[in-house]
Amino acid sequence: MKKILGVLILGLMWGGAFYAWAEGETENIGFIPDNIWFSKDPPTEGDTVKIYTLVFNNGKNALFGTVEFYDKNVILGKKEFLSPAGGIKDVSVNWEVMAGDHTLSAKILNPSFILSDGKKEPAQLKQNDTGERLVFVPKKIFPSSTADGGKAGLTETISEKLDEVGEAVSGFPVVKNIESIRINESERLAENKKNLQDNLTAEKNSPDKAELSKGKKNEVSIQRPLKYVKLFFLKLFHFVFSHPVVFYGLLILIIFLILRFIWRRVF
Repeated sequence: MKKILGVLILGLMWGGAFYAWAEGETENIGFIPDNIWFSKDPPTEGDTVKIYTLVFNNGKNALFGTVEFYDKNVILGKKEFLSPAGGIKDVSVNWEVMAGDHTLSAKILNPSFILSDGKKEPAQLKQNDTGERLVFVPKKIFPSSTADGGKAGLTETISEKLDEVGEAVSGFPVVKNIESIRINESERLAENKKNLQDNLTAEKNSPDKAELSKGKKNEVSIQRPLKYVKLFFLKLFHFVFSHPVVFYGLLILIIFLILRFIWRRVF
């Protein structure tokens, strides 16, 4: 009886030692925790980057399996791998990056050891999950053009839209006569503006300025600033009359102010 009991105790001791050895082997096979990285870090919206992880194999046989990558519950892709005995193997898939919060992870599916005779033996791995890596990708701003070009394009677009609105307003029969006046006045102002600009340019470049009398010089020095003031108002009024939306907008505003004044006086 004592001999039987001793054999049982010895068997239990050897079995426990073998189990501990086997457990030690599988604990060093699989993923290293928190083991996910990118080909470009941090990833940006619109890019296609590679998501990497590393399979560690401290066993005596090569390890074969499939690594599947996830963003939360969405499968990003999967890749088969073969990690040599006592070695490591990096595994990756492509990821088209989108803005927002991402929870990335990877798992080893259907792992098996490749035995010396070439046969596969299913492997039970403790480290078959990388754990989660949280990533936030901000929204990317895509500039349409350079700063100066963008401003110029925006100005042109606004000007075109304003002219379209003005042309639509001028098509009503009620304002056809006013529209005729606006066009004629715009042409007259443009001509006066051009004549005054030519006159100022001629005076500036005139070779006879030195020969003018003192009184004449004083007269020119007084009139010249006044001409510039006149030119400013000509440009201002020409702008108003040459842009229908500005012209009719001011006209409506003036009519509104007059009616409000009359209303307050009467009532």
